[in-house]
Amino acid sequence: SDAGWIGFGIVALVLIAVIWRVFDDGAAPLGAAAPAAAPVMGDSALARRDAAWLVSLYGLAGFGYIITATFLPVIARQAMPDSPWPDFFWPLFGAAIIPGALIGARAPTHWDNRLLLAIAYLLQAAGVVLSVVWPTIPGFGLGSLLLGMPFTAITLFAVREARRLRGNAAAGLIGFATASYGVGQILGPLFAAPLAQRTGSFAVPLLVAAAALALGSVLFALVWARSRRVLAS
Repeated sequence: SDAGWIGFGIVALVLIAVIWRVFDDGAAPLGAAAPAAAPVMGDSALARRDAAWLVSLYGLAGFGYIITATFLPVIARQAMPDSPWPDFFWPLFGAAIIPGALIGARAPTHWDNRLLLAIAYLLQAAGVVLSVVWPTIPGFGLGSLLLGMPFTAITLFAVREARRLRGNAAAGLIGFATASYGVGQILGPLFAAPLAQRTGSFAVPLLVAAAALALGSVLFALVWARSRRVLAS
């Protein structure tokens, strides 16, 4: 285990060295700002409500994914005790993040971030549920893909939404949203581990996590629909 972590650390350092040149030092003069895909909402009442929703619902993403992401090998090994596959689902989850990040980065900026977040949350909810209702190699494999692909895309869309709401002053909102996400990440294992120990199964914690993601998806869709109605009126 120690050797594995050391190996991953070395690989990470090599990859950082490879890509380091793509980052500038911030000394280059700033050009004219690119036109925003959507006008900044500023400090309107609607913007403040949307910001509060973003912070709250982003925390559900942290809670919803972390139980599976933390305990995935344990969950798979409980379901398939004699299979050699449980240790491969975690790397599959990580590998799925790569195409998800590429796809998310290519999503047009004029697409509504809240609707994109609703879709991403729903995909992750499906990935979590699959490990409960289809605890097989294909089920865990597909679940790992569905959980991993939207992972960084969710962060991207949340940051875009913060910038839509606050423009260049979005750092504070992003900080609050990140803190909410972190609280969700902390609460997930604290909720799941004792319950799984008492029941001998992760089924209930996983279903609660999936429900949290599904709730976040529905609420983001409702916030999006309400904002459209307000702006159209």
